[in-house]
Amino acid sequence: MAEEQGYDLSRFRTTYFEECDELLATAEETIARLGEGSAGEDDLNQVFAASIRSRAGPGLFR
Repeated sequence: MAEEQGYDLSRFRTTYFEECDELLATAEETIARLGEGSAGEDDLNQVFAASIRSRAGPGLFR
């Protein structure tokens, strides 16, 4: 939709995918700690926050 109106979203796509890479790495590390039993409630919340943030971004590119 935004591109149809003449907006160049390529810069935002690049940033979005970079942030997704970081979020995924953090989530993987945290999930590994959860599996080991060395993570707490804040860590679990961090995994959920990462999934929500990465899921919300694609709506910008419709």
